[in-house]
Amino acid sequence: MPETSNSINSLIIKTAHSDKEAFEKLYMEMRKPVYYYALRFCGNHEIAEDVMQDTFITLWSKSGLFVPGGNGRAWILTIAKNKTLDIIKKNRRLISLEQTNKPYEDEIYDLSDVIDEKTTLGELLKTLSSKESDIVVLRHIIGLSLSEIAEEKSMKRGTVFWTYNSAIKKLRKAYERIELNEKQ
Repeated sequence: MPETSNSINSLIIKTAHSDKEAFEKLYMEMRKPVYYYALRFCGNHEIAEDVMQDTFITLWSKSGLFVPGGNGRAWILTIAKNKTLDIIKKNRRLISLEQTNKPYEDEIYDLSDVIDEKTTLGELLKTLSSKESDIVVLRHIIGLSLSEIAEEKSMKRGTVFWTYNSAIKKLRKAYERIELNEKQ
């Protein structure tokens, strides 16, 4: 396990024992990865910020559930992903309620009506499979090496390398299409 993973694991365990200093260090180490991981799923900066805050509130109260020897970084990112999906589901229910209150309108509601315009990165990531976008986010936003990604995702390094290269090629093509459309 990489040294940073051991460090994060140690901070989670100390947090479970109400060590506020360890919690602050954990926050400083993981706030950006949590934020960008949430942003990858929702495409909205405000929602990603809320998810980040909720993730750390949950982390403070549930850190005792962390299994020592596990992958702390993956555990925290799983909390963030679940928080993000909960917000998306909640927004979908709100949209559904709006539709029932306005039965005669022809307007089609979808999640993009609730969240702000997506970033270019968000649009590009949509062109990838879930596995591909996870690997790109882990590599370029969170900053893990391909070996660390392989460990975190329980995949062979060669598979991660191939998937990553395939994803980069797709992103380049998608970006070229966007540039071409903007020029027209």
